[in-house]
Amino acid sequence: MAGVLDRDEVGPNHRNDGAARIGRVRIPPPFSYGLGCLFMLMLPIGAAVSIPVTWVSRFLMHRRENRFASRMRACGKLVSWSEARAQVEQGCGFFVEETLSAKGPYRLWWTPIDIPSESPHSCCFERFPECGESVNPESPAFHKWCRSRLTDPDCGAAQLVDLADVDRKGVNQILSELHMAHRCVSVCFIDDIGRV
Repeated sequence: MAGVLDRDEVGPNHRNDGAARIGRVRIPPPFSYGLGCLFMLMLPIGAAVSIPVTWVSRFLMHRRENRFASRMRACGKLVSWSEARAQVEQGCGFFVEETLSAKGPYRLWWTPIDIPSESPHSCCFERFPECGESVNPESPAFHKWCRSRLTDPDCGAAQLVDLADVDRKGVNQILSELHMAHRCVSVCFIDDIGRV
């Protein structure tokens, strides 16, 4: 195993000679010190590059999501937060929180369909669930059912909730309460979703 000393190497006569190990390759001291210095110089460069890359990726995701919302508005599948919230609070419909990847985007949908009664799988009422079979073996099947029946942009029954000019902290607090009341489900698609 790389970086672990064998039992024969440890003992009273063992000394650290400054050699670096990469896998099974041993790099002698003058070169290992240079390798360490090179690595230390690369850290600030990596950090300096990652900041603008993050800004650009966020900008592109925001622009893509704005286009998606415009597409849903043109199809008549966009509802305001206040309208959707009023419907759910009156007992009509459910929210579906959809996360397309670990870094986003996040979408909120509203549907008039009674999800627990219509879903052939157990619903995921946890907020931001683990995506995979480790937590609940039915989660991937429920997530796929939600995608095909509810949140598919072309043929799903749900409407995208417009969160453009809404206080996100207030929305998050309300959604947490609705999760506990079993009026909001969460789904995620880490591996099998293409960009829409």
